[in-house]
Amino acid sequence: MKVILLRDIKNVGKKGEIKEVNDGHARNYLLPQKLAVVATLVAEQSLARADQYAERREKRQRIQAKRDAKIIRGLQLEFVEPAAASGRLYSAVTVDRIAAQIKKAGPEIFRVELAEPIKRPGDYSFKVFVSKEIATEIRIQVRAKA
Repeated sequence: MKVILLRDIKNVGKKGEIKEVNDGHARNYLLPQKLAVVATLVAEQSLARADQYAERREKRQRIQAKRDAKIIRGLQLEFVEPAAASGRLYSAVTVDRIAAQIKKAGPEIFRVELAEPIKRPGDYSFKVFVSKEIATEIRIQVRAKA
């Protein structure tokens, strides 16, 4: 029996694939558990339309992510924090604070890649991911408040 998988199923296939499976496996497990539907002409056409829609959506998201990366690349972020006489900041500049500053500028971000919170004044550079695949480099300045 030909079925369209609605979820990834171990030893059978991945979501969206059309697979030939044993009739008993389909009737007794896949169909009742709503893990698959029978592969009719209408179901196959619906799957094709859904795939096209998903491709267009992903393409739009990639284009938007590239635009966001360009905006982020041009940002000049500065943090002015109170510091001790030794130069160590009283409060660290964390990933959350950096992400909040970037979001104020407009673009959505996926992840900020910072090894550890910044605890000393200076210029820092690190990666900001605007999507899973697209990253850009950003520079920030951390200054001690006098």
